Amino acid sequence: MSALSEVNEPLALPIKRRGNITRSSDTVDLEKIVEDVRNPADDRDRYVVDGVIPNGLTLLYGPSGCGKTGIAINLALAVASGLPWAGIPVKQGGVIYLPAEDYHGVCERLAAASVAAGIDKNGAPLWVKRYSNEALSLREDAKNMFEVTGFPTRLVVVDTLSAAFVDEDQDRAAGATKIMHYLQVIHEALKCAVLVVHHPGKGGGKQPTGSGVFFNRSDVVIRAEKSAGFTALTVDKRRDGRTGAAFRYEIAGHPFETRKETLDVQVIKNVRPMTEGDHRAGEDKQKRREQTDANIASARLRELARNGPVSLKAWQASCYDAWPSKPSDRAKSQAFSKAKIRLVEDKEISIEGDRVTVTVTSVTGDDVVTAEPDPSVSPSASALPPLGGCGDETRDREMEGKGGRVR
Repeated sequence: MSALSEVNEPLALPIKRRGNITRSSDTVDLEKIVEDVRNPADDRDRYVVDGVIPNGLTLLYGPSGCGKTGIAINLALAVASGLPWAGIPVKQGGVIYLPAEDYHGVCERLAAASVAAGIDKNGAPLWVKRYSNEALSLREDAKNMFEVTGFPTRLVVVDTLSAAFVDEDQDRAAGATKIMHYLQVIHEALKCAVLVVHHPGKGGGKQPTGSGVFFNRSDVVIRAEKSAGFTALTVDKRRDGRTGAAFRYEIAGHPFETRKETLDVQVIKNVRPMTEGDHRAGEDKQKRREQTDANIASARLRELARNGPVSLKAWQASCYDAWPSKPSDRAKSQAFSKAKIRLVEDKEISIEGDRVTVTVTSVTGDDVVTAEPDPSVSPSASALPPLGGCGDETRDREMEGKGGRVR
């Protein structure tokens, strides 16, 4: 028997009722709560992008080069134009973009992305506001947008969180709570969605940087990453629904003509839901890449071990030299760690302290193997849907050296 069923008589309210409202005008009873939820006071939808971007706080994070700013711009253009995003219906409305990190870069990317997508700039209510300490007070901006365009503000983008709140200690709960309160105030004052671009933390980038408050207080958390030859978005958290939804997208260069020069600007294209085939192809490609890394590590070790055991650090340095196409020392470190584990499990090598000994003498021989860059597969431009955004705030490594000016 439940605790509720054991109560024979209704409990008296602790304070005197006054109609449907108690002494405090902010306090309502259950009957009024049910009525208000069934019949909301305004006509705002729960989602701006169905099932992905709620009318609340969304945190979008990922490492440099994965296109997270491009995705934010991509979403902003979808909301401003009312075009579907990844085939998902979008509620059209005004967008206010706050670039706290790179005002001119964001403007260039927005211009290139809107032209690439064929969006009518006169029919898309999207405003960019220079960031300042007072920039988060947006009531007047939202009012002006409605008067000028006829659209209520549906989305505010803050890019990036770290640059917008430099005075707050983002690693401590108190500072993070204060930041999330600022964002919540925007949401409640404008009754709109708030999308915040953020950086990943340490440990593989599977969590946003800073206090766990950022993750806990967000309604939706979306992770952007490069994985097995393509870039992907994963919904890591959804407060009122299932998590795990995944989307893949392409980062492509788009030539944008200016009066002085032609800019080669990164544009997000071909955003679509991930399929089972995508997941399987990604897993297979990752396995092949890891096997190739292990083969290279084995060949390098055998070259060094002709006269006996080898220093672990010397072997690691040699492998780093053999992987010029990997984007960072962190990526090389991860590849070396996986290759080392694989070779130990296959009993090709043994390790004692800093000494590595080759225990199997067959397979690779004595030739030194060098890594080849892993080409990514990209669909043709004609296969891409029109809606696109711009790239990340830093230059994508794969775009550099192609002769264009990459922004």
